[in-house]
Amino acid sequence: MSAILEEIESHVTPPGVIADFGAEYVQLYRSDVKRWTEHVRSLESVPAPYRALLADKDRVISELEARVRDLEGSSTDGAGPDFIRESNRIEGIYRDPTLAEIDEYHRFLSLPAISVDDMIAFVSVYQPGARLRDKPGLNVYVGNYRPPLGGTAIRETLEQILRGASNHRDPFAVHVAYETLHPFTDCNGRSGRMLWRFMMPSAPLGFLHTWYYQSLRAAK
Repeated sequence: MSAILEEIESHVTPPGVIADFGAEYVQLYRSDVKRWTEHVRSLESVPAPYRALLADKDRVISELEARVRDLEGSSTDGAGPDFIRESNRIEGIYRDPTLAEIDEYHRFLSLPAISVDDMIAFVSVYQPGARLRDKPGLNVYVGNYRPPLGGTAIRETLEQILRGASNHRDPFAVHVAYETLHPFTDCNGRSGRMLWRFMMPSAPLGFLHTWYYQSLRAAK
C-alpha cells in the first residue's frame, strides 16, 4: 500500500472502522478522501497530516477508484477478483476478495516459476496458520480419502509437482496430483486452484466450468 494510502488509514478513516479490505472498506476510503479534501480546502492553515492528502488528491482518488474496480470484478485481466470469489465460494466462503488476496493473486501470476516457498506465501495470505505437512504427525483427512502422511516426502513430492507446474504441463494433471498430495493442513483447494490458474493462459469461464471440460477431455 502506498504511503498516501497509509496516511489515509492513519488520519482519515475513523479507528475501529477498518475491519476488512472489502468493497465497503474501499468505498469508505473514497468517501473519506473526498470529504477531507473539501474540508482541507476550506482551512486557512492546513494541518500537517492532510497536506500530502490535498496535494495528491487526484492520484489518491485514481488509485482508490482502481481498487474499487478490482473489488467489483472489473480488473484488467477480467478474471482476478472473480476467480478468487469463485474459489472462495467453493470452500463456503461468501464474501468479497480482500485486497491482500487480490494482491497475492497478482503476485502469484507474475512469478516466472513456482517454488514451495511461493505456495507457503500464498497459503499464509488465504489461510493464516495453515502449515506445510512436512513434519510427521501433520496428517489430514478429506472425507473417505486419506492423503499421504505428513513428513519430508510431502515437500519432496510437492517440489516435483511444482516443477511440472512451472513448465506449464497439463493443468488438469498437475491439479489432480496437487490435490491428491494435499500438502498443507488447510487451504489445499484454494492453493491448488491458484496453481491451476498459474498454468492457464487465461480462464474466462472460471475454474469449475473450465475444469468440467478438462475432465471430459481427460476421460477420453
